[in-house]
Amino acid sequence: IPALELAFRQRADVIYIFSDGDFPNPRELLRDIRRLNRFGTVRINTVGFGLEDQEPIAARLLKEIAQEYGGSFSRIDQR
Repeated sequence: IPALELAFRQRADVIYIFSDGDFPNPRELLRDIRRLNRFGTVRINTVGFGLEDQEPIAARLLKEIAQEYGGSFSRIDQR
């Protein structure tokens, strides 16, 4: 969250979130992103890597974030 807060303070037009999907609290992350981007002015793209070892919620969350903010979701598998 601190990195996202910094990106929003910099008035970024586009943010890329790269993640292995290991979110301690996925709903809290989504809530914070919605708070930070409450006007929806920042496009958010997400990239998940190594998600095959994570719960399905990790990929769904990254897809949801990208869709909600006009971005795209990409997946990089380790295989």
